[in-house]
Amino acid sequence: MILRGKRHTGELHFYYFCRGRQQHACDLPYLPVARVESAIDNYATIMLPPELRDQLASRIGEVLADYAGTSAELHSRIKDQLAAFDRQEDRFPDLVSDAD
Repeated sequence: MILRGKRHTGELHFYYFCRGRQQHACDLPYLPVARVESAIDNYATIMLPPELRDQLASRIGEVLADYAGTSAELHSRIKDQLAAFDRQEDRFPDLVSDAD
């Protein structure tokens, strides 16, 4: 998150801070925006080795495919359960009338 500060001269300055600080779960200091953005710019020069990049892309593809399969299976189960509820609901008037 970004926090706006004001110097005694009236000049505004901005800091990044971790949301965990609000819950006392993080003790990272407030970081000036310019310093953080400079550090982020340095990441543009970092390259993953091609082999690692290929392994990561392959693994991500596997995870996404697994997720898609699991999602489809859950969708099918929920659809079946809803159909079963519909059948029970259709029988409900018959059950109520038989109770009389």
